[in-house]
Amino acid sequence: LTKQEEEHLAAAVKEGKLTQEQADKLKETISERVQHIVEDTHPGKGFGKFFVKFPGFGSNEELLALLKLDEEKLQSELKAGKSLAEIAKAQGVSTDELVSLLTKQEEEHLAAAVKEGKLTQEQADKRKEEIENVVKKLIERTFPAGHAEKTVVEP
Repeated sequence: LTKQEEEHLAAAVKEGKLTQEQADKLKETISERVQHIVEDTHPGKGFGKFFVKFPGFGSNEELLALLKLDEEKLQSELKAGKSLAEIAKAQGVSTDELVSLLTKQEEEHLAAAVKEGKLTQEQADKRKEEIENVVKKLIERTFPAGHAEKTVVEP
């Protein structure tokens, strides 16, 4: 996850979204932020960083296939202020199909996190109870112009 974050920062610098100085400052605290994200299990406050591995929707190949869109078109629609649910509807994909796919992917991530020792089974089970509701909120969310690129959900 730390490596992914470093790559994300490098891309942000390359795209002019961050200065090198800003990226360097963020790099100083990457491991603490990643650890906090992985261990964040505050009951009653939602997941905060629920989609730990999900820096955005665009690189999720299963999602792109379901929506019959490429990454560029999906990001364009998100940047235009559309929610993922609205995009899916326009593509003839039901909300249930979308929720099912993203829920399945998050359950797979939780299982992997348990296997890798990043979460206990108890923590994963607690998060599983709320996955569907969190996914439903996520797909209805819209993002202000310029923020959609931060919303990539990786499988």
